[in-house]
Amino acid sequence: MEKTHTEILKDCLDELRELRLKADEIEKRIASLQDQADEAVDFTEVDLEEDFPDQAALRQAQSPLPEPVEAPVPEVPEPVEGPAAEPVPEPVEGPVEGPKPFNWWTDKPGLPVKNIRSGISLYDRALFVKTLFKENVPLYEDTLRELNEADSLEAAYDYLCAKFPDWDFSSAPVHNFMMAIRKKIG
Repeated sequence: MEKTHTEILKDCLDELRELRLKADEIEKRIASLQDQADEAVDFTEVDLEEDFPDQAALRQAQSPLPEPVEAPVPEVPEPVEGPAAEPVPEPVEGPVEGPKPFNWWTDKPGLPVKNIRSGISLYDRALFVKTLFKENVPLYEDTLRELNEADSLEAAYDYLCAKFPDWDFSSAPVHNFMMAIRKKIG
């Protein structure tokens, strides 16, 4: 048989009384603990040497830090005459002929796409527009349109070198841009 509203109300009021009694008991315990805490020792007034003589003796027994010792400087051997080192080649301006030195020529681009725009995330688009295209959105859109018509990665690279000679083709933004192009051109 279901309880009536009156019986439910009476049960709730009984539970409420029990909870109030428990709350009163908890408040009394808290007050008692606070009283005990007030009577506790104030540790800021403790004399460590008087109350803990072993620690004082230990501190006195510790010797001061030793003086720093200068380490001997190792002798550097004289250079030995031998074959001359190969000269480091100067960086090449403009399009690079022969093997391409950038990672985006060999890194795996990901799944192929039919349009370069669909291979570029929103974050990368914002990065490209801001860093590579100097916040010129029409230039970004025109460049993507031109690159979508490119038939090879070399043609796309030559187009970008001619149009953007100031780009650092080993930088992270250009790497990400070229990887997006490779998703289309491969």
